[in-house]
Amino acid sequence: WGAGPGAHSHLGDVRLWNTKHPVAWAGQIATGHLPVAGYEAIDADSRELERIMLGIRLREGIELASLGSGPSGPPTDLPDAAGATPPHLVPVVAGLVADGLLDASAAMMGRAVLTLRGRLMADTVTRALTR
Repeated sequence: WGAGPGAHSHLGDVRLWNTKHPVAWAGQIATGHLPVAGYEAIDADSRELERIMLGIRLREGIELASLGSGPSGPPTDLPDAAGATPPHLVPVVAGLVADGLLDASAAMMGRAVLTLRGRLMADTVTRALTR
């Protein structure tokens, strides 16, 4: 459970978020009420998009072989080589490397790792990798 004003939590397939304003949040806690401001159901596609969106922002990035996998698991059109980039993403990754958004050496090792410029444009990279 997320703690604090504006914190987000996941409970099964539901995402919840707390009241953002610190004084209002504290008032709800003080009176014994849960400070839940809202919630939404998360479907498999949204969960996968979120996995990629958050994973790409990690220092170690995300495995390229895991991209393109939907709710049913990894794509079935992957070559036999473990860790291979899905074929439909090869030109996308090459373009992101050429644009200075993904680290070239990491991409050669099968990982999507943002460059400094890529960190500033992480949403653009996520969109490109999830089309």
